[in-house]
Amino acid sequence: MADLPTRWERLGDLVLLPAGSMAHPGWRRALAAAAAAAGAVVGDGGGGGGVGGGGAAAGGSDGDDVLLPLWRAAAEALGVERLARQAPVANTGTRDSRALLLLGADGWVAHREGGVLFRLDVTRCMFSSGNVAGTKRVLLWPPACHDDLHVSGSSSPIVHLRNPDLGAYPRFASCPPPLLAELSPGDVLFLPSLWLHNVTATGEAMSISVNAFWRHLPAECYHKKDLYGNRDLVQAEAADKAAEEAAAQLLSLPPHYRAFYGARLLGRLQRQLGL
Repeated sequence: MADLPTRWERLGDLVLLPAGSMAHPGWRRALAAAAAAAGAVVGDGGGGGGVGGGGAAAGGSDGDDVLLPLWRAAAEALGVERLARQAPVANTGTRDSRALLLLGADGWVAHREGGVLFRLDVTRCMFSSGNVAGTKRVLLWPPACHDDLHVSGSSSPIVHLRNPDLGAYPRFASCPPPLLAELSPGDVLFLPSLWLHNVTATGEAMSISVNAFWRHLPAECYHKKDLYGNRDLVQAEAADKAAEEAAAQLLSLPPHYRAFYGARLLGRLQRQLGL
């Protein structure tokens, strides 16, 4: 069969086959024919159609039992107890897994990667292989460093982090040192929302990674064309626009009025937002 898998992913005692693997209808037809032939032989030798009828009934109304010998043989050959097959992720904001469990009671696995133990249900979650090849250096700053990094939109204009232009970016002098993560092949880095990061490929080998993005807020918080979640939330952009309009109004006032009303506005925001 052309749909025999040439690679697979092992997670604990479960193997996750690529999408489309061993899914051709020919598998079912061949196994059904073999089961029918075996039932006929046993029936002829055993005197009556009872045994043969029992063999047919074992297939089940949905036909899943017909493929059970195939999944058991594949699992035994791969040295695992359970088997599942990947499928295209769901077209939802959270991009849920739609992997199909072929053999086993459930999809829960315990998988250790990079010294960390992960527990997940492969039919609901996806385990990313993260950094596939090469090495990377990732610098991480918490959201509180937003102003110190002079972030505008979704990026910082500071190019040379080791030797920044403090004349152009003076607040960077107050920025605390970043967290450092060195990624090797097989490593996975979880990046919380709003954390600022800088990624540099290191070494001579080509660097290849797999990034997974997901959304956990209501759909109305995201722009429809923002596939990767890099754009500010809809409500945040509206608030930014309102802040710009408020600043423009206050800039038209004399300095001492501007300072008074500006401080009052900031205080009101801090109280209302619990900052």
